[in-house]
Order: sequence, then structure tokens, then C-alpha cells
Amino acid sequence: MTHPSKMLLLKAATALVVIGLIALVVITRTPALRPAPEEVPLPPEPVGKAIVPPAAPRAELPPSAVGEPAADPEDQLRQRAEQLLDRDPAAALTLLAEGDARFPRGRHADERVFLRLQAMVNLDQVADARVLATQYLELNPHSPQREKISRLLGIHLPPPLPTQ
Repeated sequence: MTHPSKMLLLKAATALVVIGLIALVVITRTPALRPAPEEVPLPPEPVGKAIVPPAAPRAELPPSAVGEPAADPEDQLRQRAEQLLDRDPAAALTLLAEGDARFPRGRHADERVFLRLQAMVNLDQVADARVLATQYLELNPHSPQREKISRLLGIHLPPPLPTQ
């Protein structure tokens, strides 16, 4: 038999988890509450599976002389992770985690989830990828990556409920 104080503690912990999930959904669904993505300089290219930190902070390069805009750091990080998917999926996962830390609600957040799932599949972590995909799609039923995730993992997804 469980002690009443343990039951109360378990109920309080469950309530906190539910409140946290509700807050996460509200924040991700309400544009006014989303913080602007931070811009932090990219780390150097990965060497093997480790990332070597720079000796000194790098200065951002100015736009080219032709007048082209400077490259988007979030997009650069996503492209580097995508290039590593087949040859070093573990390094790709490291870059994707960095992208999540630097740009938690950036333009490529949904795509980073898909790339993470691809890297996990490449590392033979298919069961874990399916769990992550299911959790992600429960919280983001209208994700633009929904169909790609379904095809990658062979998951049958019911149509999402209409938004109100």
C-alpha cells in the first residue's frame, strides 16, 4: 500500500509535468510569445566526431562585394548537418543539438527534427527515432515535416485535426 504523502507527491509531480507540456504547446503555438532566434557564430568544421573550439571568437564576414546578403547562420548549420548525415551521423546529431540550443524556435526547427530522425536511422536507432517522431507529431500535428517523417519511419499517421 502506498503512503498518502507519496501519492500526494506523485500527483504534484504529474501536475507539474502536465503544466510544463501545456506551457510548451502554448509558447510554440503563440507567435507573440516566441523569442527571436539568437545569432551566435558557428563553431569550426567538425574534425572526426569531435568539434574543435576556435582559439578566439571569429568575426562575422561582411556581405560580399557584389552586394549579396550574408549567409544565415541557422541555415549554414542545417546545411552542414545535412552534409554529415551519411558519412558521420553522430556528428550531424551534435550539430543539430547545437542548432536546437542556438535557435530553439528558428526557421529550421522542424527540419532539424527530420534531420535528427534521419541521423538516428543511419545509426540504427530506428526504435528511438519512432518514439521521438511520435512524441514530436503529437505536439506538432501540422508540422511541415509530417509526411517526410511518416515515409522515413514507415509510420501510418491519421490526418491531423483541423486547427481552430
